[in-house]
Amino acid sequence: MILNFPHNDPANDRRPLRRAHAIALFCLLAMCLGMAWHSATADSTNGNVPASRLHWIGRNWFLEGANLPWLHWRCDFGCQHNGGVLSSQTALEARFRTLARHGVRVVRWYAFPGDAWQIARGAGGAPTSLQGARVFPDMDAAVALAAHYDIYLDLVLFSDTRTIPTTWMSDPAQRAQLASALAPLFRRYAGNPHVLSYELFDEPERGVDAGAVSPADVQATVQSLTAEIHHDSHALASIGPESVDRIGLWTGLGLDFYAPHWFTGMAGTACALCTNVSQLAAGYGADRPVVIGAMDPGGSASTARARLTSARQLGYAGAMLWSVLGVPHPSAPSGSATVPLTATWRFAYATADAGPHARPLNPCIGPEAGEYVCPDLRMSPPSNLFARSGYGHVLLLSRNSINNMGVGPAELFGRRTGEYTMSAVQHLHLRRGGYVSISTGAHLYFKAVPGQYRYWKWRNAAAMQLWRLDGSGHPTQLVRVGPKTTYCLRDLKRTHGYLRGSPTRAHFPGCSQVLGARARTLGTSVGWSDIYPATYNENYINVTGLHGCFAYVHIADPTNVIYESNDDNNASAVTVRLPWTGSSAGCPAARPLPFGTADGGGY
Repeated sequence: MILNFPHNDPANDRRPLRRAHAIALFCLLAMCLGMAWHSATADSTNGNVPASRLHWIGRNWFLEGANLPWLHWRCDFGCQHNGGVLSSQTALEARFRTLARHGVRVVRWYAFPGDAWQIARGAGGAPTSLQGARVFPDMDAAVALAAHYDIYLDLVLFSDTRTIPTTWMSDPAQRAQLASALAPLFRRYAGNPHVLSYELFDEPERGVDAGAVSPADVQATVQSLTAEIHHDSHALASIGPESVDRIGLWTGLGLDFYAPHWFTGMAGTACALCTNVSQLAAGYGADRPVVIGAMDPGGSASTARARLTSARQLGYAGAMLWSVLGVPHPSAPSGSATVPLTATWRFAYATADAGPHARPLNPCIGPEAGEYVCPDLRMSPPSNLFARSGYGHVLLLSRNSINNMGVGPAELFGRRTGEYTMSAVQHLHLRRGGYVSISTGAHLYFKAVPGQYRYWKWRNAAAMQLWRLDGSGHPTQLVRVGPKTTYCLRDLKRTHGYLRGSPTRAHFPGCSQVLGARARTLGTSVGWSDIYPATYNENYINVTGLHGCFAYVHIADPTNVIYESNDDNNASAVTVRLPWTGSSAGCPAARPLPFGTADGGGY
């Protein structure tokens, strides 16, 4: 871990220095994340008071989150291209990108609301199995999306104890069958830290109060499912009581935390912000951390931020605002205010333990972004396209260029970790001079190029994709990807010299070919580009056998390991008609794609 301080007089303003210390400390802590995320039990209690933070990916966190809670009721997980996650990827990409930028680290999402049709029934309505072939494609897409944006999912299994068959809870044999049916879900994501928790029921007391099911039967079900979660995965188990004064029904069942709700109008003992967690322990036996699983944000950003701050000060281990879509909750049938993301943004950047997150927040889009000179990577549209045939394959080749259109350099510093690998930190320059080093997860690789030996390059610097288009130019399916993903990140050509701060001479040289190098700096200066001709090694997409209209796409920094001022313009696309004849006549122009393009989409 490297930290360089500004070269200006530190007595003038110590805020960048303090921030550099904070970023460096986070980077040091982040080194152990991969080893410790699976020690995912709640933090130990202090006497009879539950811990005020939850332990995940190596640190103790105040869970800062928001409720999605569903795009299409009963359909998000299982309907696939007919209303499931797979049919909503464009909207979800935009939603998750916005949430991540505004500091929302946990998304509470209902998995099987309503009658839980995704669980197959046998004789007498007994649960037999999870319909994995229908559920997992949607769930895989959701988990991948969360991982891409460093967001963590709290998946609510069942929305109500009245909507699923009561025998699943009252019959011991069916309780066991239910746990077995869900076991494949728990096992599938056992090793993925972005599945943070499974919340067994949303407000289970509604069924109990209505007399539909007994408290003892629900408690036995909770205990059975919790044991299955702990046996099959590293995820946490929780439950969402109707209010803080109902926690006592669910203590001693093995849960990792409680997630009661609070909406404006809940007063007296049901008012979460009128008490503290020590009092919940004394009055209701709360023996594990308490997270406000659904919290009304109020009518303004200032109110929402004040409520998050209050929850943290009262000893809660997190709070999830309701909701980013503005849909009503059963406990607030008149609806509730949509989450004001300015509140979560300011809270996240001002609160060191707001999370979880595996990487530091991007200071280029934070409240103090003006103290940094940040890069802005943009990919030129694919150009000089031509087809090459041979050995039964057709390759569509294209020229590509990563351009830095920002106000500061895109710079990576790598240190040797293996024979052909380096781990890299980003050098993010300060407006007052100097830079801070941020561990963003970047890697360098000693890439072999036929006939040219090897070069130290930035791994996953770009992506080349081919998307099928419908008759109106909307993308419907990712069909092929290209092999070229590693780039030098160099000053090859000064393409936008009019930009302020663009050096007249190259600052970052070509790729090093020194195998024994212990460290290496790569970068592209403001106004400069790293360009590769269409004939360069791996600069193609295999289009063999394809017919129709497609978007040929280039994306810079698809894994977001260079922090920059704008991630919405990293990609560009051109429309191609296949088989390729040199013309796209007859094809509509590609609309904004799921990852976003430079002409208006967002990634």
